[in-house]
This record gives sequence, C-alpha cells and structure tokens, in this order.
Amino acid sequence: MSVRHNPFSAARFAPGALPWLGAAGELDALADAAFQRGARHQILGPHGSGKSTLLAHLARVARRRGLEGRVVRGGRAEAGAVLRSLRADVVLLDEGEALGVGLRPFLALAAFAGTPLIVSVHRDVGLPTLLRCEASLDVAASIVTRLLGQAPDAGIVAARLDRHRGNLREVLFDFYDDVERAARMHRPG
Repeated sequence: MSVRHNPFSAARFAPGALPWLGAAGELDALADAAFQRGARHQILGPHGSGKSTLLAHLARVARRRGLEGRVVRGGRAEAGAVLRSLRADVVLLDEGEALGVGLRPFLALAAFAGTPLIVSVHRDVGLPTLLRCEASLDVAASIVTRLLGQAPDAGIVAARLDRHRGNLREVLFDFYDDVERAARMHRPG
C-alpha cells in the first residue's frame, strides 16, 4: 500500500474533509447565533479538537445561506489578508492567537465594521464562547471507523487519545504510521 492509498493520509481528515459529527441541526444553530451583525464569538479548545473543522463547516453554512464566509488562518496569513477578510459577510479566523498582539485591534476593527466574527483559539480571549471543542472517544472512534472502513479496537483509540491529551489529529497520525508499518512488512523482497 502506498502513502497515497493510506486511509489516514492528512488530506482525508483535513478541516472540513469529514462530515460534521455534532448533533442534528447543531451547525445551523451555531450559525444562527454567530452570523448576526456585530456578533463576535470564540471556538475554544486544545490542538486537534475540531476547531478548524468546525470553522470549515460554518463557512459552508455561510455559502449555503448566500453569505461570503471566509476562513483566514491567523498564523499563516499576512496582516493585509486578515484585514481584507473584514469585507466578507462572515469572518472565520482560525488560529486567532497566532496574531499575537494584533488580535485585539483586529477584534476592535471587526466590531466597528459590524462583521460577524468567529475566532478559534486555545485559550479564552474574552469573547462569548460559541462552542468548546473536545475530542471524545466516541467521535475519535467514529472518525477512525470511517477512515479505516471497520471499527477499531476502542482500547487502542482510547489509549492514544489519552496519550495525545485529546489531540485527535495526532491520534490519526499514529494510525497513519500503523498502516505504513504494516505495508512495509508485507512488501515483497
């Protein structure tokens, strides 16, 4: 099995690649709260807990509603791109704390413009919390099952989720490594 055929390749679980696994109607309810003029919210949670995935799905909800929802990555975009995002109908700022001291002025500008703003952060930045993300064992097992095509050993998923302190992305990278090791062991010659 080659790397591109590995069911745990990062592209298979990139933000928005998998369906939202929250409760029925949850995305629309979150969008109803967050897409109001002048609304500002944070999505709070540790690394690998689903914050970026939630932002990607909220951007889809925005487009479905005829809004321009732009996800901007605070850690990877130059300041101009972040500021240009304020022209969108809804701004979804991923990795908000990566803006460092620039986050507070950006929040003030978004409030002044009246643009709804949703920021993903690891620590509370003083905005109302739209959702606190946490990778549960049920969600982790569901995603591994979807990618693998069969139910995994729940004990292995639980141990890895614990070892990586709830970082589901790191759990999935562990499964990627398992598949690659198994493929190497079964290669001829």
